[in-house]
Amino acid sequence: MARIKKVLGRWEFQLLLFHVSLVLFGWPLVTFQDINRVKTMFVYLILAWAIVIGLLFLVSRSLAEPSPSEDLQNGDK
Repeated sequence: MARIKKVLGRWEFQLLLFHVSLVLFGWPLVTFQDINRVKTMFVYLILAWAIVIGLLFLVSRSLAEPSPSEDLQNGDK
C-alpha cells in the first residue's frame, strides 16, 4: 500500500493523469455521429469520468497523509 501511495504522490504520475485525461476527453474520441453512437459515448464518458475522479481522489489522499518515515521524523523532535 505504501508503494501505491508513493507512486500516486509523485508529480510525474499527476502529469501523466492530466495528459491521459486530455486524450480521453479530447475531440477525436468524443464525437457524436449517430443516435446509437450517442448512447455508447454517454456510457464511455461516464466511465472515463468516474475513473479519472477516482484516481484524483486517491492522489489527494496520498498527498494528505504523511508517510510513515515523516511521522517518525516529526515524532522525534
